[in-house]
Amino acid sequence: MTDVGSIIMAHGFMNTFKAGKAAVLQPSYAGNVIKEAQVSGELLDITRNIAGREMVSDSIRRINGNATEKVVTFGNRVFYTTNLLAPITFAGKTLDQIAVNNKFIQMSRKWGAGKLSKYDQEYLRRYGIDEEMSDYINKMPVSNHESMNMFFANTDEWPSSTPSERAMKRKYQAATASHANNTVIMGQTFDKPLMIDGIVFMRDNAYFQMMRKAFPNLYKIDKQASYKGAQLVRLESGAMTLPFTFMNFAFGANNKILNAIRDPNRRHRIQGVISLMGLSYLSLAIKKNDYWFEKRDTPELVARVIDHSGLIGIYSDIGYTGLSVAVNTGLLPEEGVLGIKPKYISPNEEERMMDALTEPFGAPAGLALSYGRAANHFLNGRYNEASSEFFYNAPFIGLPYIRDDARDVLLGGRN
Repeated sequence: MTDVGSIIMAHGFMNTFKAGKAAVLQPSYAGNVIKEAQVSGELLDITRNIAGREMVSDSIRRINGNATEKVVTFGNRVFYTTNLLAPITFAGKTLDQIAVNNKFIQMSRKWGAGKLSKYDQEYLRRYGIDEEMSDYINKMPVSNHESMNMFFANTDEWPSSTPSERAMKRKYQAATASHANNTVIMGQTFDKPLMIDGIVFMRDNAYFQMMRKAFPNLYKIDKQASYKGAQLVRLESGAMTLPFTFMNFAFGANNKILNAIRDPNRRHRIQGVISLMGLSYLSLAIKKNDYWFEKRDTPELVARVIDHSGLIGIYSDIGYTGLSVAVNTGLLPEEGVLGIKPKYISPNEEERMMDALTEPFGAPAGLALSYGRAANHFLNGRYNEASSEFFYNAPFIGLPYIRDDARDVLLGGRN
């Protein structure tokens, strides 16, 4: 749903609605747009683009991974399909591709007629479409909707016999792919710090030099990253990625939502903010039961909606992490600050200090701690507590369409 909000921010309510209407009235039109998008490398997030992102991220371990990594990759695909994230992402990118193909073609025609504003000229240039490219688009064959004034570029029919023709085709395809990547929220390589991929570069120091003397292959100088006056050592470890698990959206939202809102050249910022807030609330209403809303006062509910929408990117995660640590260590009362409470505070005060220590290390550390507590409850005969701890931390069973049945089996229907 956040994807729809960001699409509205890019195109506005009317154009987004028009794109959705075009897909409904003529499904074959949407199908042709999907084929066109796949030619440009989009709408393949569950298959080919996984490999592409790994190569750009300076790591190809998943492509030629070991048995464990292959199992994890398969699990990721199952997870993103069953929680509907992959189908929703596919639908969001399809909607954007319908809108942006029509937008690029219509703007190019206006530019050719001398009627395109300087603002819209700058918008096209942002995606690599200059006046020369715009004139070329106007000469190329396009397909139109049978009942609406909408178009998409059928690049299969564009000439490609010369290097310049192939370059023009790739340029247009890159423009539409770039728009989808900037609209549908998913952290790209340049949205994320290197540490997310388990890589950091540090200046060479006495410790590294000492270790190299004892172990020549350890802490080697990275000649590609080093520069005059600074010798850099590349450190790589999967353990560094753990604190950032499930934070792909947050880092992507930082550039594609927060920075877009701050950009004065964005035309539909207010519409985007309104839609993101509304869709965030609707998404929470689907995921959560009524009692979840009833337990929260207005300030806390507004904070959770803003956090869920991605409006302030990574900063909401930082804020909630700091709030949780402060409350768990006793620096702040359980009521939090300004009526905003942490997302979760253990009713058992003896558990809170350990929660505070593991909070900055991300979801894997918290999950391991919860499973350890469940095992401890079970071994000590506290079976109700063990099943409750397991239920609230087990994968998949919290999905909306099986959540209530899972609760009946594991918790006897208790909330």
